[in-house]
Amino acid sequence: FTTLFRLALNVTTTRLILMKADAGEKIYTFGTFVVGGNFIVGAVIFLIITIVQFVVIAKGAERVSEVAARFTLDAMPGKQMSIDADMRAGAIDQETASARRNELAKESQLYGAMDGAMKFVKGDAIAGLIMTFINIIGGICIGVLMNGKEVGWAIQKYGILTIGDGLVSQIPALLVSITAGVIVTRVGDVDNKPLGQDIIDQFFAQPKAILLGALMLCCIGLIPGFPKVQLFGLAAFVAAVGYSLKLKAKIAAARQAQAADPLAAAAPSEGTQPKPRKKDGDDFSMVTPLTVDIDADIRGSLTYEELNEQIMSIRRALYHDLGVPFPGINLSLNPAMKDGRYRLLVNEVPVSEGMLRKGWLFALETPENLAATGIAYETGKAFLAGYETCWVSESDKERLEESGIRFLNLNGVLTYHLSGVLRRYAHEFLSLQETRLLFDYMEREAPELVKEVQRVLPLQKITDVLQRLVQEGICIRDLKRITQTLIEWGQKEKDTVLLVEYVRSALSRYISYKFSGGQNIMAAYLLDPSLEELIRKSVRQTSGGSYLAMDPATVRAILTVVKKTVGDLARIPQKPVLIVSVDIRRYFRKMIDKEYYELPVLSFQELSQEINIQPLGRLKL
Repeated sequence: FTTLFRLALNVTTTRLILMKADAGEKIYTFGTFVVGGNFIVGAVIFLIITIVQFVVIAKGAERVSEVAARFTLDAMPGKQMSIDADMRAGAIDQETASARRNELAKESQLYGAMDGAMKFVKGDAIAGLIMTFINIIGGICIGVLMNGKEVGWAIQKYGILTIGDGLVSQIPALLVSITAGVIVTRVGDVDNKPLGQDIIDQFFAQPKAILLGALMLCCIGLIPGFPKVQLFGLAAFVAAVGYSLKLKAKIAAARQAQAADPLAAAAPSEGTQPKPRKKDGDDFSMVTPLTVDIDADIRGSLTYEELNEQIMSIRRALYHDLGVPFPGINLSLNPAMKDGRYRLLVNEVPVSEGMLRKGWLFALETPENLAATGIAYETGKAFLAGYETCWVSESDKERLEESGIRFLNLNGVLTYHLSGVLRRYAHEFLSLQETRLLFDYMEREAPELVKEVQRVLPLQKITDVLQRLVQEGICIRDLKRITQTLIEWGQKEKDTVLLVEYVRSALSRYISYKFSGGQNIMAAYLLDPSLEELIRKSVRQTSGGSYLAMDPATVRAILTVVKKTVGDLARIPQKPVLIVSVDIRRYFRKMIDKEYYELPVLSFQELSQEINIQPLGRLKL
C-alpha cells in the first residue's frame, strides 16, 4: 500500500508539472532548497540516491528474501513431520500440534509474501527513476514545442520541479527499502529481543574494535590541517567507552571461567558469611548440602576472608584427591550452639560437632609432650581425627613456635574439621547432577566415550559406581579409564558391586601408588583363609543384588580381631592396608566401615606388579 500510494502521488504531481509547470509550493521549495536551484546538482543527488536504493539496498534485500523464502519453504515438510512425530511420541498433545501447524502455515505465507513484497520495493525504485526521466523529457517538449519557451528555461523550470518531485518521492522510498532490508536480513533469537537492543549488543560486542577506532581517530588528528581538539576529544570518549566494555567483558569472562570450574560452580555467591537460621514460615527451599552451625558469640573471633580462602583451598585439594565437585559452605548462626560449640551438617543432618575457644590455640601434640615442654594447656573432648584436644593460650604462641609444636587457630580448627567431614561423606555430594556435570567437562575431550558409556549403562548406575569408589577414597578424576572399563564390562555384568571391582582393577596402578605412599613395598594385614571362607559363605545373591548375611555375634568377633590386630590407626602416618580376595572385598569393607573407616581394604587384583607385600599380621578367629 505504501508503494501504490506513493505512485499515485507521483502520477498526480507529474500531471501538475506537465500541465501547469507547478506542482505546489512544497515540491518547488524542496527542489530549490535541497539542490540550490541548480539542475545539475539536483540530478547528481537524485542519481546517487536512486543508485544506492536500487543497486545496493533493494537488490540485496530482494536476494535475501528469495533465499530465505526458498530455504524456509523447502524445510516445511520436515517441520510438519517433526510435529507429527512429537504428537505420536506423546511429547505434545493434539491442541499443541494444531497450534504449531497453524504457526507453520503462517510462516510459509509470510515468507512467500515477503518475497513478493521485495519485488514491489524494487519496482518502486525503478518506477521512480523512469517517471523522473519522463517528466524531464516531457517537460522540455511541452515548454519548447507547445509554449514556445527557450530550451534553457524549460530545462531549468521543469528540471527543478522534476528533481524536487523525485527527491520527495525517492527519500521515503529509500527509507522503505532500508526498513525492508533490515527486516529480511535480521536473524531473530529465542529471547525475541527488540531490534534496537540487538543493534546495541552487536555494536558493543567487540571492545577491541572500538579501541582500534579510538586509535585511528588519534592518528587522523595528527595529520596537519585536521581539527585536533575535536578529534582527540572524540578519540578519548571512544577509548573510554571501549575500555569500560573491555573491563566488563573481562569480568564476565572471569565469572564464566568460575562457572566452568567444577568447584567454583557449586560455590555460594554470597561467600562464607554467617546467616541467621530461617524461621518457620519462610519460603520453601531444598536442603542445604553443607552447613556449619556456630555459636553467635564466636563469630567475632573468625576471620571470614581467611576462612573463605582456606575453605576454597581444601575444596580444591579434595577435588584433586577425590574428583568430587564439593558444594559451597553455608555458615549459620544457631542460638542452640553455646560456649563456642559448632556443628557440621550434611544435607541438614548433624554429622559431627566441635568447639572453638576465644583466645586459645589448638595444639597438634599429645598432652605428654606438651607437659614436657612446660607449656600450660587444657584438655577437652576429642573431636579432630587423630589428635587429642589440647588448648594452649594465645600468649604461649611464641613458645609453641620455639618448641616446634604445630598448632591451629580458630579458622584452622574449623577448616581441618571440615576437611575430614568432606572426605568422610564425599560420596553424598555426588549425585546424578554432579555426574552429569563431570560428563559435560569430559565431553570436551572424549565425546565418544561419554556417548558410548551412557548407551551401555544408565546414568544412575554410573553414579552408583562413582559413589562407591569415592566412598573408599578412590579418585574418580581418571574418568577416561573408568568409562572405558564400564563400557567393556557393562554389557556383560549388571551387578554394580562387580562393576566397581572391575573398575578398581583397572585403576590398580593408581591404587597401589596411593596406598603404598609411592613406595614399592606395601605394609598390609592379611585374612586367614578360614575367615575368608566364612565371609564367602555368608554372601547371599538375590535378584536385587548381593549382600552379607552374617549374625551380629560373628560380626562383633571379627571387629574385635581387627581392633586387637591392627590397633589405633589415628597415630600412624602411613596407614597399612588390609588385603583380601576380590570376591569378598566389598563385603568385608562394609563390615568394618563404621569403626575402621581409615583402614583401606584392597584385593590382590588391585595391586600392580611392582608392589611387594610386607605382611604385618594375619586376622583369624
